[in-house]
Amino acid sequence: MKKIKIVLMIIFLAAIGFIIYLSIPNDRNVFDEMYYGEERIFHVPYGYTVFSKIPNIKERIRKDDVYDDILFEEYSDSTEIDGLMWHTNFSFEFSEKTFAISFGNLLKTGVRIYVTHKYSKSTSALHEVVYIIDIKNKYDIQRYYDTDTIKKYLDEADIPVESIKKASDKLLYDKVISDWTKYTYSKFSKENIGRVKIERNPLFDE
Repeated sequence: MKKIKIVLMIIFLAAIGFIIYLSIPNDRNVFDEMYYGEERIFHVPYGYTVFSKIPNIKERIRKDDVYDDILFEEYSDSTEIDGLMWHTNFSFEFSEKTFAISFGNLLKTGVRIYVTHKYSKSTSALHEVVYIIDIKNKYDIQRYYDTDTIKKYLDEADIPVESIKKASDKLLYDKVISDWTKYTYSKFSKENIGRVKIERNPLFDE
């Protein structure tokens, strides 16, 4: 009888361990880590995200930060690349199981260019989007995603496409991913980001 109890206890503990194992998020890549790191504190009004471990991440009040199932993070500093100043922020949309890493630069008064890397947790794909926002006035705000229009704005600002591509790569790998893997308990690195499909913007195909 004693042996049976021991066997049943072992089976019970093994089952509990297996359930706990299944409940642990399967971080297939560094972006999964970022997503789950933020999702874990989504319903904690005064919780601190893993991002708070990273230097120059702006401190935010959680209870005031939730908007339509979206959480935000951002760097308080800017990064200069080829004479352009880039600001970095993050937005997590848990209802869509996605989050975005956005880099923004002012081309001229009222005109900004953005490079956004949108990650889908469902497909493990990182999709790069480049677009222009032209604010002519508060009633006339235009967004342009086509490569010809983007190139036109870059030509007018005397900025080569290669500089935008360089900024996209350096900000993603040398800033965001490097900071995440350095200051959090990540199992990845900028050289090994895990299993993820990266879809580059057609602007950089040429």
